[in-house]
Amino acid sequence: MIRVKDLSKYYDQQVWISDDRISALISHRCQGVSQIDYHGLQPVSRNAKLLAHETGVLKFEIAITTDSGTTKHPVELSNLTVTPAAIQSQIQCQGLLLNLQLTVSKDSLFVSATGEKTLPNKGIKNLALIVCWNVASKTSEIHGERYWSSLT
Repeated sequence: MIRVKDLSKYYDQQVWISDDRISALISHRCQGVSQIDYHGLQPVSRNAKLLAHETGVLKFEIAITTDSGTTKHPVELSNLTVTPAAIQSQIQCQGLLLNLQLTVSKDSLFVSATGEKTLPNKGIKNLALIVCWNVASKTSEIHGERYWSSLT
């Protein structure tokens, strides 16, 4: 386990987490996941790259609902705990402490979050984690062919 304030101090500003078949590249530049690889039956090559985009594959937001309405706040990855198959980020936002965790296991990427108040009640009625997927991250630059069906 490694504790890191943020990834900006590292040369490439990113770190891989991986397990059996799936790996994810966590990036300071995009403040999220910039690449997801899947290692199936294909030979080791660029064919493993499933989703990738320089602006990010997955990004995260916190939605806080109060009497005044709902506000969204982008998650900036910081106060990191890194293990080979997981990364946890501790984020402070409007009197809340959010623990965001990304874990890879076998053929899945799990995203989980917990939150707790760090200040007296600020009228918070609901707290939600929003996972934003960049549809432009679908890759097809492989040996052979890869087709993506439409989302509709």
